[in-house]
Amino acid sequence: MKQLTATFIHHWRLTAMLMVLCALSGYAAARLLPERIEATATLSISIDHHRTGVLTDLEQDRMIGVSEDIIRSADVLEAIRIQSEIRAWMPTGCKPAHQRPLAADSKRQRSAGNP
Repeated sequence: MKQLTATFIHHWRLTAMLMVLCALSGYAAARLLPERIEATATLSISIDHHRTGVLTDLEQDRMIGVSEDIIRSADVLEAIRIQSEIRAWMPTGCKPAHQRPLAADSKRQRSAGNP
């Protein structure tokens, strides 16, 4: 280990140049390769105490934990992956069917003077 450290110290200029070259190569690769999309989501979970009655802290934590388990389940993650792949192939500006306005909504907007 001492010999390896001594070699790096002795050739510090070469080590520094390689570090800069690798950083520039990584930056160039990130700019040239197609973008990957990263997304985050925030979920708010509430408990309807009129339906459940009074719950202890432990019961509330268990209910929230079960919700988290469902959200992180393999089936949900697979559905998200499939939807993201479908959207990746959609032309720019095209919305998925569930985000498009209904025909009746479009007519109402046009009659109200909105394009």
